[in-house]
Amino acid sequence: MKKLLLIIILISSCYTNVNAQKWFEKLSKGLQTVSNVLGGKKNATGTSSTIKESSKQEKTSESSQGNTISLIKNGYVIIPNHVTSPIPEVAKLYKRSKASIGAEEKRDRYSESSDFTKAYAGVTYTFRPIGNNEVMITHSSNIGYKQGLLEMPSTITYNGRTYSVTVLGSGAVNSTDVTRINWPRNLREIHFNALQDCRFEALNIPSTVTYIGAHAFNSCTSRLKSVTIPASVTHIGYAPFFSAEHKNILQEINVDPNNPNYKSWEGVLFNKNMTELIQVPRCLSYGTYYVPITVVSINRDAFSYCDNIGNIVLPNSVKYLAVDAFQKAVFHCLIIPSSIVAVDEYALGVGNFSREHRESIVMMSETAPIINNLAFNTTGTYFKQDPIIYVPKGCRDSYLSAETWGERKTIIETSFIKQNH
Repeated sequence: MKKLLLIIILISSCYTNVNAQKWFEKLSKGLQTVSNVLGGKKNATGTSSTIKESSKQEKTSESSQGNTISLIKNGYVIIPNHVTSPIPEVAKLYKRSKASIGAEEKRDRYSESSDFTKAYAGVTYTFRPIGNNEVMITHSSNIGYKQGLLEMPSTITYNGRTYSVTVLGSGAVNSTDVTRINWPRNLREIHFNALQDCRFEALNIPSTVTYIGAHAFNSCTSRLKSVTIPASVTHIGYAPFFSAEHKNILQEINVDPNNPNYKSWEGVLFNKNMTELIQVPRCLSYGTYYVPITVVSINRDAFSYCDNIGNIVLPNSVKYLAVDAFQKAVFHCLIIPSSIVAVDEYALGVGNFSREHRESIVMMSETAPIINNLAFNTTGTYFKQDPIIYVPKGCRDSYLSAETWGERKTIIETSFIKQNH
């Protein structure tokens, strides 16, 4: 255990409205569990437990919010020593992230003047020519006439000309009646918000698909526990399986191991070299989730609406929190390292509807990082508690005097104690 460095942070408890006796009983069990793990003793299932940074997670089978051992208890936060990794320039990540926000939505902008409507298998589709005798589907109606299966055309003939259906544009399918799809034979691209509110029981993305846009399967995972991205995909936009629905059961985003551009690690979607965390499935359940030490950027909507993870630990390699990175996420504690140099708008707009629960954010940096003035805001009409911010001892005034940080209602100082094991 000599290689493991623990940083024990002395802070105030993040729990409110908790019976003191029960609280201390949980604390005792929690500290014993930590001691057992660090000592390599057997866990509750009888198997040997050791912490391996970024690979061994504290996973729970039930809702982590109700059962996890918080990183903050009786003034203690225990986190592993994450080694800083070689990183690309943050400015490039930031510029690309900003550009992608508009680019995803603009991809559909072909001329609407040539749109035509035609029925196929009982469903009325709107098609838009995009060149090379190809069309995209931009709308569909009269869905739901037969048991959830949507038959999509592979080709369509209009005015004596035959087109190949290769793209699903924004708004192509929006129906709670769809549980399965027979895809177009030559489907190549699934755009921003192409499929919305579907109730997929199984989702087999065709091996012909190369492009999956942001929010491509928006709110389509209420019956879907896992999904696999094929090896053919070369582009994935932010949070392709985004969902703001409470009824969501997605636990795993898998990637074909032969995909040269993307990778899945423990059900979480990354780029291939794992420098960018693209999306955490909303119902991924962990007591504490340790982001891998290769990650530099937490991408847009990566943790949005996640409410089954108790604690989240970012490593010292993380430099950038993109727009909406933790928007409306619910957790006990988020550890943000001193390596952070850019926090975008709405990135830390955390919280839920509960007036009793407040998220805690532990800032490891002695200097308040420069963040967007909307970093703690939420999108839309949504009540939330302002998070509790913990900062290093002697640094509270620095944070209070910094732009945006000074607007936080609760900033608490803490002492750092380093201990080798």
